[in-house]
Amino acid sequence: MKAKNYTALVIAILALVLIVYFTLQESGRKKRTFSWIKTYESGKTQPYDFGVFKAMMQNESGTGFTELEDDIPGSIASASPGDSSTYMFIGRYCYLTRPEINALLDFAHAGHDVVLIAEGLPDTLMQTLGYFAKPVSINRFDDNAVVIETPRLYSKINNYRFNFRGYGQDTVEKTDWYYLDEDQQLDYYYGETGNRYLRLGTINDRLNYAKFKVGNGFVYIHTSPLLFTNYALKNDSLFHYTDEILSGIRMKRIYYDVFSGDFKDDAETIQRQSDSPLSYILKQPSLKWAWYLFLTAVLLFFLFRAKRTQRIIPVIEQKRNTSVSFIRTLSGLFYNDANHQKMAETRMNLFLFFLRNKLNISTHDINPATIKLIAVKSKVPEKQIHDILDYYYQVIKGDRNDVQAENLMEFYNRIDAFYQLYNNKK
Repeated sequence: MKAKNYTALVIAILALVLIVYFTLQESGRKKRTFSWIKTYESGKTQPYDFGVFKAMMQNESGTGFTELEDDIPGSIASASPGDSSTYMFIGRYCYLTRPEINALLDFAHAGHDVVLIAEGLPDTLMQTLGYFAKPVSINRFDDNAVVIETPRLYSKINNYRFNFRGYGQDTVEKTDWYYLDEDQQLDYYYGETGNRYLRLGTINDRLNYAKFKVGNGFVYIHTSPLLFTNYALKNDSLFHYTDEILSGIRMKRIYYDVFSGDFKDDAETIQRQSDSPLSYILKQPSLKWAWYLFLTAVLLFFLFRAKRTQRIIPVIEQKRNTSVSFIRTLSGLFYNDANHQKMAETRMNLFLFFLRNKLNISTHDINPATIKLIAVKSKVPEKQIHDILDYYYQVIKGDRNDVQAENLMEFYNRIDAFYQLYNNKK
């Protein structure tokens, strides 16, 4: 198969993958009107948005509800120490700049509450809270169902099991859950008096809700925003859970932050980075299978393409015997020159070359011993060899120096007779 055929095959496979993917997407749109992914949008109606939660906050605070869209330090600076104000953020990640973090800590120090419900918070904020209590960090685990508890004695939701329903809605799927990882190695150093935060809630026996004392106020951190989404709050148990979580927080005046859910260029580093594109793809069934089909197509392409492609075999022209043409050319030159002695000397040189090349006999000094050796190796009588050499030295190389055509022919015949006997006796 040619290379261009492989390319066409790969393109066809990729086109098929895209057709299957968009077909699944289109059929999915017809069957359902909701997107079962963690969108985490404020005030929206998708299953994993916060429309119901925001409506609850507006109902609790009434005219004291303020939605912050920019300038957090300037907006909360107007809060007086006695008005029991609360700053609240809920979303996937809370992007705060250094001035905004300082303003929130000052806000809490003055006697107000700061509520942060997010899967990721700035490093700077977590490190600063470590000055007021034993250091904690945000960590994660995977599970499709979690058990939720609060320390309240008469809680209605203790040991409540929440199942996460993802893209398929009707199937329980795994997802990421986050918790406050307490550094147990520091327990001895801090002791009981060093734990200056209260453990208010757990998820699978891991701390996910804590209350930090900062000055005259508090900073509340909850690492499971998924439990406050529209889909979760339609369940009575999680509705009561939200009520219990917020029961100790002042609701007279709420600054509801929708500005910090979007990335800011000057924001502090988030302790828990966002999911990679590949991890998101693998969590969506249709995207996951499209990705697997793509990898399979690429693997097949390289598997067949890696086989050595044979180069085109060139047409090799058959070797031709040009000896006759060469002889004819030389003979033509000699004939036109009519130098019989030169032709005879050339013939003698070829004969001597034959003795050296074929019989391995040195022709530098031809003596009776050499002649006898030639006769033995060629199986030609010594007399014929003597006849060739005598005729050459007496007639061809003689003093007359006037070699005629009949002399050249005689010399040629003697050498030719030698070759015939040699070939017959091989």
